[in-house]
Amino acid sequence: MNLHELWPEYFGLTNDQTYLRVRERHYPQLKHLSLSALHQVALTKTTAAWLWFKPRMLLSLISYESSSFLNPVVFKQTAILDQWLQILNSNRGWDLCTLSRLTEAQAHYLKLRQGPFCAAPRVQKIHALRLATIEFPSFSNYIKSRGFRFRKNYRHSHNALKSEGFVFTELRSADELFLLFDKRHALKDKNDYSVEPTFQKYLTDFWSELKKENRLRTAALRKDNQIIAGVMAFQFENDLHVFQIAYDPKFKDYNPGRNVLLKLIENNWTSGLRMIDFMSEWDYISHLTDDYFEYRQVQLYAKSLVGRLLALKLAIKTGHV
Repeated sequence: MNLHELWPEYFGLTNDQTYLRVRERHYPQLKHLSLSALHQVALTKTTAAWLWFKPRMLLSLISYESSSFLNPVVFKQTAILDQWLQILNSNRGWDLCTLSRLTEAQAHYLKLRQGPFCAAPRVQKIHALRLATIEFPSFSNYIKSRGFRFRKNYRHSHNALKSEGFVFTELRSADELFLLFDKRHALKDKNDYSVEPTFQKYLTDFWSELKKENRLRTAALRKDNQIIAGVMAFQFENDLHVFQIAYDPKFKDYNPGRNVLLKLIENNWTSGLRMIDFMSEWDYISHLTDDYFEYRQVQLYAKSLVGRLLALKLAIKTGHV
């Protein structure tokens, strides 16, 4: 069976009309490709571990999109890519621009174009894992297919969770995800966009719309009625897309992320799904499947002082000075 014949090379969230509608309520700037979108939404400042300065980085607001403000379907057109380069060329307020989830052809096109760059764009391969549920008649058959070590860890993990009072349920609201986002932010990730108020309002709205359409799918792990891990997914036609997942870092030894994902998969196996798109490649997901979508990520370096320093640092690191 050729999986690529069953669905497109990649899924863009902007194929989903509900997602588009909700996004435009909370991020109206994203509707138009403009400098205001770059400044108001995508422009962030961060400090890399090896830099004493703060590069002005243009990042995808929501990493599942080719960019925050380009429809992936339209993005395939080279005219849109040329327009994007013109805007970057006329805007000197950035140092590093990162575009994710591009096709190989899109990345190649960007690499060949003349733009406001001080160095050749850096192209990297990135993966988004997927599981073809149609290849297995049942969830138990899927578990058996994962090999002896996986099955052993799966049994041991579930027995340990049960014996220590953990229970699987569903998420009660988006607020429970926000609690987990805060814990992750406090202990682990200091550049976590998920704690931003605008994003949380947007996610609450998206949750509500998906629930009305009966497309919302969730799973949760609890102990003493305390939320330990949660996953939010939504069904698009016959595919399930894992949208948000979070867990309390204090319980990482119990593999909460992987276990809550497995419970989501088990709960939705009989709903006629063809595929589960995990939309990422986290370590705890990589044990669940060997199949993936392959994308390209392109980093563009501006002709600013900081942009040149970033490009020089990369050249030294890769030995291409």
